[in-house]
Amino acid sequence: MNIKNITAFLLFISLGSFADMHWIKSDKVNPEEVQQAKIVYFGEVNARQVAELISAIEEINNDYPATKLIRLYISSFGGSMESAYLAMQAVKGSVIPVETINAGMIASAATLIYCGADKRYTFPQSSFVLHPSAAPNLKTDWIRPNDIDLMKKDVDDGNKFFRSAYKKCTSLSSAEIDKVLYSNDSARYFLANEAKTIKLSQGEISGITPTPVSYYITDEKS
Repeated sequence: MNIKNITAFLLFISLGSFADMHWIKSDKVNPEEVQQAKIVYFGEVNARQVAELISAIEEINNDYPATKLIRLYISSFGGSMESAYLAMQAVKGSVIPVETINAGMIASAATLIYCGADKRYTFPQSSFVLHPSAAPNLKTDWIRPNDIDLMKKDVDDGNKFFRSAYKKCTSLSSAEIDKVLYSNDSARYFLANEAKTIKLSQGEISGITPTPVSYYITDEKS
């Protein structure tokens, strides 16, 4: 289908894409009239997808100055801790306020992105998994003292990101956070209504809000 056919099919809504990010922007709306925008993030947390997320946040801030709110819908089992931390800082640094919504499952590193927002919500049946950071298995028959130190450093660095985020976006005590970040046996699974009780979310919402400007970020495996 050529571009003209796509445009006609979408009734003057233009569709563009860059790598695995797609966007829909209404041709009928002046940029100065856009009040809300949304980003839907589905899939792994990695450098490429986070770069797309940051690009979308920056574009909304730069091109739609009247926008009052960005809604970021996330469903992800996690991925790179460093990429998630960078995404969290992008959410925090947005001049336009960003609200995060758990759109299915937010686990592991993806919780950092979610916690970047001051206002956080869930779909009614969504869930969270909080668990400790992990280091890659060296896959060697023999592990030397320096190997142990390096693996421990990797884990400690990841847990620092988690610990800092969870202290600010949950009501879990330091002891409870330390327990979660020590062993997968102590990992915590929260349903939407349970997430509210620990202040991880501020409540439940239903439906994805239609907006004149929307971005969709997915990985190749989805």
